[in-house]
Amino acid sequence: MNITDVKKRIVLTGGPGGGKTTAVDLIRREFSGKIATVPEAATMIFNGGIARSNNNHVLKTQQTAIFNLQNI
Repeated sequence: MNITDVKKRIVLTGGPGGGKTTAVDLIRREFSGKIATVPEAATMIFNGGIARSNNNHVLKTQQTAIFNLQNI
């Protein structure tokens, strides 16, 4: 196997306003057509219609959903 055949995964983490989206946009431009990006699991869950909550039972359910989505 050639080293160029190995697929690599890079994960960007950080709090709100940390520059993750800006970094991904710059990386996409630099490596146009050579990378694939996936949306953040929590963003997918909350943009999919699940409302945020402070209820402990709901929070646990939301965290479980995010965890399961990340494990796909």
